[in-house]
Order: sequence, then C-alpha cells, then structure tokens
Amino acid sequence: LAQGEDIKARYTKLFKVYLLVEEKPYRMELNRTRLYPGGYRSYFSVPEDGVEVEHELVLVNDAVLQTVRVIRNPKKKALRLRISWHEYTGLNPAGRTWGKWQASLARHAWMRKITDETSKKTRGETWFGIVAELPMTTKLTRSGRRFFETAPFRSGATTVTSLFAPDKAAF
Repeated sequence: LAQGEDIKARYTKLFKVYLLVEEKPYRMELNRTRLYPGGYRSYFSVPEDGVEVEHELVLVNDAVLQTVRVIRNPKKKALRLRISWHEYTGLNPAGRTWGKWQASLARHAWMRKITDETSKKTRGETWFGIVAELPMTTKLTRSGRRFFETAPFRSGATTVTSLFAPDKAAF
C-alpha cells in the first residue's frame, strides 16, 4: 500500500457487474431496491433501447452471486454481463503469490490460485475465480483491469459468481 492509502479504497469496484447492451456498458443503478440480510434486488432500465432488467446481489460465505433477469427487451438487443477485476485489488502481504488466470471453458470459469506462505512449514492455498452460467471471455486492459464477459443473451436470467474455494475442484 502507498503511504496513507486506505485498504478499503481498493474495493470500491471489486466484483462490480456491468450490463452491456449491444456492447455499450452500463453501471446498473439501484432503483426500487429491496434490501435483504445477504444482499439486494433492484431495477435498472435503458429507455432508449427498451431494455429493463432486475439485478440481484447475494453474498454467501465464499461467494458473491450477481444475477440479471430480463424484464423487457422488445428489440431483442444482445445483452452481456461484464465483471471487472482490478489487478491492484489483489493484496500482496509478505509470502503471498498469485497464480496466472486459468480457463475452465467447460465450466464457464476463469480461476487463479493464491498461495500464502507464513513460514517454511506453513502454506495455505485458496482458489479465486469468476464463474458464469454462460461461456465467458476475458481481456486485460493497459490500466490493469481485467474484464470477464458472458456470451450474449436476450431473455431469461444469467448469473455471474465470484467464488473463493479451498481447491480447484470447486470450479
């Protein structure tokens, strides 16, 4: 961390899901929101395209699940979900290493291993990944942001999950 940097400031956009309408990204605003003990459900629209969705975030012990349900899409616009991962959000205390992103295309997942060595005798591994109901692609921008995008959908619902697991088999 830089001197005076607040660790909480790194997480303002972590796990943030965007709705892409014909490749144009939108930060889904909170409207008519219902709060629950482990998340929320809210409404968002793109009036010029006639798109209306309900979006939901659910937080469980080892995952953040974000679902988008299409309410209206009369023009049958191609919709995608995009989740961004800022590389600088991966904290690096002494002894931590981050593995490279690996794809599990059959499971619609991108994952990486996090290894913590606190001493020569103690080693811990955690897997972190992004999992979706639809196939996903990924790209890294020059600024260090990595985008994961689902395949297009026009109706129904789809979920993107940020998952922490003790081993790769969870993916």
